[in-house]
Amino acid sequence: MISLRLNGRLLITAFMVMFLGGCGPKLIVPSDLPPEQRAHIRGTVGGSVFAGADIIAVDGEDLSSANAADISPGTHRVILQYNRPGGGSVGPVELQFEAEAGHDYIAKWHYSWSKSYYYFTIDDAQTGKVVVSGGETPP
Repeated sequence: MISLRLNGRLLITAFMVMFLGGCGPKLIVPSDLPPEQRAHIRGTVGGSVFAGADIIAVDGEDLSSANAADISPGTHRVILQYNRPGGGSVGPVELQFEAEAGHDYIAKWHYSWSKSYYYFTIDDAQTGKVVVSGGETPP
């Protein structure tokens, strides 16, 4: 009986580490780099109707389900995708941007009604300014 309780606790702990621990940002910088010398980028997946931009990879590093990463300052290549709620996807597209230390960035998808195409942006979360825009894709 004690063995079953212990195994159950281990199983629950392993489950929590595997599923909850994988939800944090992926660390693509040396772990000893102080937070103020890092930049952070995150996708916008999570809405019920309009899912948002999903970050697939940063500099060739697959983000899996994290959809966020701590990165070093400098130039980065980001692969983005928009998963349509009804099925299918837009992308993947690659955008390149210059990250600054201490800044947070948000990847977003957009639809231009006047030009009938999807496109992606990476915005500086502090200033709200678009850092890079691109990946125009027809519906």
